[in-house]
Amino acid sequence: MPGTGASRGRGTARTGTAAALALAVLALAGCGSHSATPAAPQLSGLVRDPAPAVDRLTLPNVAARGRPLRFRAAPGGLLLVYFGYTRCPDVCPTTMSDVRVALAGLGASERQRVRMAMVTVDPRRDTPGVLTHYVHSFFPHGAALRTADGVRLERVAKEFGAAFRVTRKKNGKVAVLHTTYVYAVDDTGHLRVQWGYGTRPTAYRQDVRKLLKEPSA
Repeated sequence: MPGTGASRGRGTARTGTAAALALAVLALAGCGSHSATPAAPQLSGLVRDPAPAVDRLTLPNVAARGRPLRFRAAPGGLLLVYFGYTRCPDVCPTTMSDVRVALAGLGASERQRVRMAMVTVDPRRDTPGVLTHYVHSFFPHGAALRTADGVRLERVAKEFGAAFRVTRKKNGKVAVLHTTYVYAVDDTGHLRVQWGYGTRPTAYRQDVRKLLKEPSA
């Protein structure tokens, strides 16, 4: 997507070190005693042991008139969560597109049990209208989560083990650094798996199907 924002994840993703960057940012986020490790062989993503509970906080869903969204999937479903921003030139739209392709390949009954939510880390530029349009261009029923309260946003990111940094230079340009994971949350509010940038749609799809068949954490 065009814009003045620059994603620090972009360059490293193309050199194959995006996972290392994401894990480094994860540590900076202060994720406590949780550690990111390769998932069990049947999953393509990463798991955290123990699985973090992320449903203690909420964020306004500006696509639903600001109604608070708790980070917990509907019964028997999954909530996929991504922290990004609409002016991200490549990492964010690529990730959103890959997840869209992955979910499109599910059966109708499976697809209805999965919801996508994007949290903007750049609320100053991502106004409610801008963010809603962006999210719905990928997921017509997706949640567009935004708060102008920086402390609240950081607390939510910390729940996931995510991090971000937005800097504004003297020349007016904006640079954004953010974790590039997509997180899968189950109906108990636990984070079951997280996928790094560059995960293929087929890998997302296989993992989602596996999680939908398994009991919640």
